[in-house]
Amino acid sequence: MLTLRVLSLSCIVAIATAQPGCTLCVSGDPVGNPDALYSIPGIGPLPCGQLEAFMFSGQLQPCEPVQQLPRLQTTCECPVSDGCSICGDGKEVGAPDAIFVFPGQPAVPCGLLEEGGREGTIPLAQCKFLVTLPELDVCECQPIAPIPAPITSPPVTSAPDPESETVSPVVPPTQAPATAAPIDP
Repeated sequence: MLTLRVLSLSCIVAIATAQPGCTLCVSGDPVGNPDALYSIPGIGPLPCGQLEAFMFSGQLQPCEPVQQLPRLQTTCECPVSDGCSICGDGKEVGAPDAIFVFPGQPAVPCGLLEEGGREGTIPLAQCKFLVTLPELDVCECQPIAPIPAPITSPPVTSAPDPESETVSPVVPPTQAPATAAPIDP
């Protein structure tokens, strides 16, 4: 039995029990972040590791349309394979859903165009040419944001609070002999 689901306007994925398939990453390497969630329209969010297992077992086919879903390769932290940035070195697409239009070529979402560059499906010479096009402005290229370092706080120690501490008076020792307290009858 073969079930077709529309994942985007340009991608149809067949979910079936097919022969063993491919890897989720175009490079053929395992995903870098198997716990990252990627949401497939009509299916919902799934961990990248589970998507990879479905692809490898042949349950998610055909491979290429799935691999080319917008932001899949970056979300799952797939290794880059001889690609380039369509925005130029050190930059990334800021508007992945914006549509890039160039005369004589099919219109394509900026995110998908970016993935094609990173994956190496856009030849390097064409990738370098894209950077110079005013039509690319719609993609809102921006500097790649640095990955913030994890926030760590110093260890919590319990120091004495001088205002809340109860102190018993200390009587200094004397040379006087000790006597019993008088008892009143």
